[in-house]
Amino acid sequence: SKIGAINIDAVDNDENAVCNAIENLEVNNVENVNVMLGDVDILEENNIIYDTIIANINRNVLLTQMEYYKKYLKKNIK
Repeated sequence: SKIGAINIDAVDNDENAVCNAIENLEVNNVENVNVMLGDVDILEENNIIYDTIIANINRNVLLTQMEYYKKYLKKNIK
């Protein structure tokens, strides 16, 4: 957000992490981040195509969920 992203969705499956993220956004006056409690199923529920997906998850989980990320990532970004 601070370097130019317009809209950001942030997802975590840990309720404490979600609460902490919301608090940090408020402290830093960031208003364009939508923090959600959930997992990769959020992609299916929201059906949004993203320019970029950044995931900070265990490698094995990433490999298992890669098809979800691919499905909801814009193609041919320049």
